[in-house]
Amino acid sequence: MEWYKGLKLAFSMRAILEISVITYLALAGTLKADNFVITESDNSTNGIGTTNDATAAPIGADAINGSDRVFLGIDLTTTGNNIGIKTSNNGSDIDGNTIIVSGNLSTTGTGAFGIYNYGDTNETILSGNLSTTGTGAFGIYNYGDTNETILSGNLSTTGTGAFGIYNYGDTNETILSGNLSTTGTGAFGIYNDGNNNETSLSGSLSTTGNSAYGISNLGDTNETILSGNLSTTGTGAFGIY
Repeated sequence: MEWYKGLKLAFSMRAILEISVITYLALAGTLKADNFVITESDNSTNGIGTTNDATAAPIGADAINGSDRVFLGIDLTTTGNNIGIKTSNNGSDIDGNTIIVSGNLSTTGTGAFGIYNYGDTNETILSGNLSTTGTGAFGIYNYGDTNETILSGNLSTTGTGAFGIYNYGDTNETILSGNLSTTGTGAFGIYNDGNNNETSLSGSLSTTGNSAYGISNLGDTNETILSGNLSTTGTGAFGIY
């Protein structure tokens, strides 16, 4: 029976080793998260700020890349092709970024982005002010699934074909208790391109411009809950489409 005990011990040691590896990988995923605090605007993507309380320095356009948290409590301004805040991740359920904006973010330029999230399970919380100006500009753009946008502040976009909030993917959630306004021909307040997306509006949403849309859902099984105020002005404009 000694050989059986040895075999049993070997399997036990293997199980312990596998559990240790899994635990290490899980902790490694947790430990790699960074905290970014944007402290200064220099017309670059993500601006200047601290990383994990280190000395302030430019935050690279690809630095916020998974399980990170970003805080903006100042005025951040970008022009041209620069993005206000840009994040990315590998798309795993535990790798989403959190963006918290209590300050003021403004972008100006054709195709400008206020906040650009690439990947899944990102959370954007806006209690401050975000404004974008330019043709085809985006206030908040989520490319991926299961992203959540919570807006209790003010978001405004101005420009032909501009978007307040654009969700490209499935199972995204937008909660609007603040104010969102878009101005421009073919402008959209909230645009969901995908399935099983949910939009809850208890605040105010207004669009001004010909062929403008307050809320537009492209896909299946999308849900819109409206208890606030929605207004559209312009020829061929839609409140909810």
